[in-house]
Amino acid sequence: MPFVGMENESVLTEQLRKIFTEHANKDGQMGKEELKKAFRKLGAMFPNWRAQRALQHADADGDGIISISEMDDLVKYAFGLGHKIENLTPASKSYSRRESEEPNRSSFSDKDGQISKEKGHNML
Repeated sequence: MPFVGMENESVLTEQLRKIFTEHANKDGQMGKEELKKAFRKLGAMFPNWRAQRALQHADADGDGIISISEMDDLVKYAFGLGHKIENLTPASKSYSRRESEEPNRSSFSDKDGQISKEKGHNML
């Protein structure tokens, strides 16, 4: 990710925090479903996978929920992915640098669109 000045980093982290809190439940907590919705809004190519990874990075007590006290770690994780907030629209396809480097299904599928066992193993 390119160097981000302290002022810009602060603005970006606050924007990320706002997106996550908008998707939190009434208690201000986020489970996997809320995380998926937030990462989808951020333009993640694989929001389900991103939600799972976010829980692994930020869920310090392992209860499967991102609480208010764990929000800073969630924001740090999302910031490290390089999402570009300014380009967000409902139909945004502004994927993070890291996600654009991840394998896509079409590069591993056969002519019929199916992924063979061997090719599926290569995706991991």
